[in-house]
Amino acid sequence: MKVVTVNPQKSTMMGGVETLIRSLHRLFPGENYELYEHHPSYEHFAEHESVSYRAFGANGKLASKLNQVKALGQIDLQAGDVVILFHPNDLLYLPISVMRKCKIVLVQTNKFSVYFKPFSKLVMQLLHRVIDVFTVYTAQDQQALVALFPQLENKIKVIPRGCKLASANRVSQVGKRLVTIARIDEEQKNFTSMLEAMKKLPQDYVLHIYGDGTDSEVSSLKAALNTIPNVEFKGPTSDVESTLKQYSLFLMTSRYEGFGQTLIEARSQGLPIVAFDTFDALSWIVDEGENGYKVPFNDETVLSERIIQICEDADLYQAFSTRALEKATETESAVVDRLWIEALA
Repeated sequence: MKVVTVNPQKSTMMGGVETLIRSLHRLFPGENYELYEHHPSYEHFAEHESVSYRAFGANGKLASKLNQVKALGQIDLQAGDVVILFHPNDLLYLPISVMRKCKIVLVQTNKFSVYFKPFSKLVMQLLHRVIDVFTVYTAQDQQALVALFPQLENKIKVIPRGCKLASANRVSQVGKRLVTIARIDEEQKNFTSMLEAMKKLPQDYVLHIYGDGTDSEVSSLKAALNTIPNVEFKGPTSDVESTLKQYSLFLMTSRYEGFGQTLIEARSQGLPIVAFDTFDALSWIVDEGENGYKVPFNDETVLSERIIQICEDADLYQAFSTRALEKATETESAVVDRLWIEALA
């Protein structure tokens, strides 16, 4: 069985979708293909030896999409092969021969209010019959998708993101070292609110921000940190497990997310989580008052209060860290891999 993934970004970059693509090619080794649009400025991960990487990007969106159709058509795909898409609009760029021969899998990558723009909904109405499997993060997402497209009810598989990290074998240590790992993108990640919350904390709290982004985004973030001495930008990390072990609590202030890959990684190392409640999957990752807190969007005062509540109560911290490790079993690689194997069988 060949597996073909189609995504704007190459999977050698950082990101939740990119992590998933690497995992899928690892799980289904063979004559696989990865089609991507944008050449990465920096590759954080090595290419997989059994994957053929093909760029289809060109000058102009139309030219890129025509190249996408051509690239798919040039692969010798047969019945039983699988094409995995990460955006509904990419259904438009499947050659008819691929639609007829292959299993077409569409993967949820964001909350549906972001994932389905008006044009994407039209595409779904026209081409829903092409989809063989639609994977969603949670049962709540499944219900939301059926409400939008009842005709997909029997094609939906609930598959959470898998955590590539081995779970820690002991609880984390209480302290005042905070961390976030994210793509540096203010529009989505909302670092402004995170920094405002840090200003409300005592000066012995420290926040380190890890991630990568465009030069302009990174420069803007660094400029914002000039007046906040207890926050530091650390750049990208390719050793997430070792990085997380240095901290006591994970922060997220995103305006929206699909699933929150870094949250399950933090959870696997026993870190309590404090995050803005801006996406459905958060309720599945964080049990309120048990392994973290969900905070109303942009309420920086409550965000800072929740941080203090966890980090200055050793007994509460230990209980949260213990519960984080218990919940981490839900997204262990073996569990999620089995769900993918069943979905693509």
